[in-house]
Amino acid sequence: MKKLMIARPIRFISYSNKIKPEIQKIYQDIGVVENVRMKSSLKFCVVAAGEYDGYVAEPRAYEWDIAAGHAILIHSGGTVTDFNGE
Repeated sequence: MKKLMIARPIRFISYSNKIKPEIQKIYQDIGVVENVRMKSSLKFCVVAAGEYDGYVAEPRAYEWDIAAGHAILIHSGGTVTDFNGE
C-alpha cells in the first residue's frame, strides 16, 4: 500500500465513530491524523470539495450505496479506487 503524498495532515471521514481494526490499520498505514463521522453521500461531496482526503468504505458497500457520491466525485476530478489503484 502506498502512502498518500499530501503536504498537510491527512483527514478522512467514515460512517461510524467505531472504526473497525482493519480500517484503523489502513488509516495508520497511510498516516491519517483525523477521522470525522459522516453519513450518506455527503462523504463523497466533502472529498470532492477538497475538505477531506478520503473515505474508506467497508467491503459490504454495494454499488447503490455509493453511486451518487461516486458520480459527484468523478465529475469533480476525483477517483474511487481500492488500495491497489483498481
